Amino acid sequence: MIVEIIYNLFTLIAVSILAGLIQQEDKPVLRYQIFQGVIFGMAAVLGMLHPVVFSPGLIFDGRSIMISLCGVFFGPIAVMISAGMALACRFLQGGIGTLTGLMVITFSALLGLGLYYFRLRWKREVTLVQLWLFGLAVHGVMLGCMFALPVEMAWQVLSKISLPILIAYPITTVIIGKILLDIFTHKQQEAALRRSEADLKEAQSVALLGRWELDIGNGQLKWSDLVFEIFEIDRIKFGVSYKAFLEAVHPDDRERVDQAYAESMRNKQPYHIIYRLKTAGGRIKWVNEICRTEFDPQGNALRSVGIVQDITTRKMVEEELKGSKEAVERAMKAKSEFLNNVAHDFRTPLHAIMGFSSILKLEPLNAKQKKLVDIISERSRGLLSLVEDLLAVSRLESGRLELRRVEFDLKKCVLDAVDVARVELMSKEVKMTGIVREGIPRLKGDETRFHQILSNLISNAVKYTDKGEITVKLDIDLERSQPGVCRILLSVKDTGLGIPADRLSQIYDAFVRFHEFEGGKPRSGVGLGLYIVKALVDLMKGRIHVISEVGKGSEFVVILDFDKVLEV
Repeated sequence: MIVEIIYNLFTLIAVSILAGLIQQEDKPVLRYQIFQGVIFGMAAVLGMLHPVVFSPGLIFDGRSIMISLCGVFFGPIAVMISAGMALACRFLQGGIGTLTGLMVITFSALLGLGLYYFRLRWKREVTLVQLWLFGLAVHGVMLGCMFALPVEMAWQVLSKISLPILIAYPITTVIIGKILLDIFTHKQQEAALRRSEADLKEAQSVALLGRWELDIGNGQLKWSDLVFEIFEIDRIKFGVSYKAFLEAVHPDDRERVDQAYAESMRNKQPYHIIYRLKTAGGRIKWVNEICRTEFDPQGNALRSVGIVQDITTRKMVEEELKGSKEAVERAMKAKSEFLNNVAHDFRTPLHAIMGFSSILKLEPLNAKQKKLVDIISERSRGLLSLVEDLLAVSRLESGRLELRRVEFDLKKCVLDAVDVARVELMSKEVKMTGIVREGIPRLKGDETRFHQILSNLISNAVKYTDKGEITVKLDIDLERSQPGVCRILLSVKDTGLGIPADRLSQIYDAFVRFHEFEGGKPRSGVGLGLYIVKALVDLMKGRIHVISEVGKGSEFVVILDFDKVLEV
């Protein structure tokens, strides 16, 4: 009986191998499950047609193994088909063990589906130990189904078949399961490799990237399909060789490409080169090539492998950008020259107007005449300030503004600027305060540029503050000052109109103005003050930041480093 059982089981193993080998990844899922259900159902029926006959109507075969494993590996559709075929066959066979046989098929299918859903939920492949335990469980249930027989017969059957069943059937379950696992793993790897190759080919096509390989021993050159497309060469007419490749290179670049390859062979290092192609149709194309060569332990070259990428479009864009950049630079230069010329042309007559205004003020004038002269003088100073701003913008944008390093008194510079601002604020309800930290040493730097930064920030505060207070504060950052270098903190804080939060990113742009007519009166200026401040701070390698709230005012903080002249 044991020999017959083993014979039956090995027949099932052979059928299982066949089922695994004809598995195809590219078949539709439903069609594939039906196909496998039929294969495993046929294997179960084959075993039932050549069973181990214990007594008339009481037979043993490997249907439990095939049905249960069909459920484990192929799911509900396949197991229903295979179980249905086995149930029909066993019912037709009849005999005293019919009910037992039908129960064995049903429970085998259910247990197989249970392990199938366990695999899906936990996303795990079954191990050999799990397969053996599964086989033991299936056939333990099968032996339990023997009690559907008359009790005396059930005990008689169990006493004779229990040991062979519990030894051979779980082992056979493991063997068949392992065969299927190995075959499926191999098929999945093949499918993954095919997908990877397809993805790589698609990526190369999108990136216009081809591959070539040169066998140095026999001089045979292999090109991928995309290389032929890049070079616009018919593979049938093209004699693929290194010499033929060089002929496809633009004549002006041919020697450079040949030298790059020869040099890489001498120094045994990869090379990277960009060169032109001249196609048969006369078109010029640009390619980017990278190559490495493999050498044997003795230093003999074996093969060269390289990639070629069509970068013609990129080169065209670069040329367009280069032309655009040059056009922008020319426009910026023309604008700077225009501003410079306009500023100089305005400066001369303005000085004359201001000079004559000063002379007129010395003459005996009535009230109306004095008022008119004051207006002329005030407007002239405003225009001169604008001219100075335009000149500063012109020099900054043209890169002609150079920093000077002279010794100066920072404290005096700040307090003088505050005194001038107090005069401007006499017509407003605004208090002007200057706070200078004691002990600030004499410094060395560009006093003129610092004064421009300070005066523009104060002017901005005066312009947009109608009542309240403006505070100018000069301090030292002792923690971040280095030996010989003094880090200065300059703060200009006002209680003016403030800046909307959504426009803070624009405050340093040229010709940008806020609150132009707010408060019932126009605000002077053209929007260059903060632009000049930011440009000068950057030029002096400093930093500036602002804190502002609409209706509550603004505070600008400038951080600059100056060389110390004398420690105090």
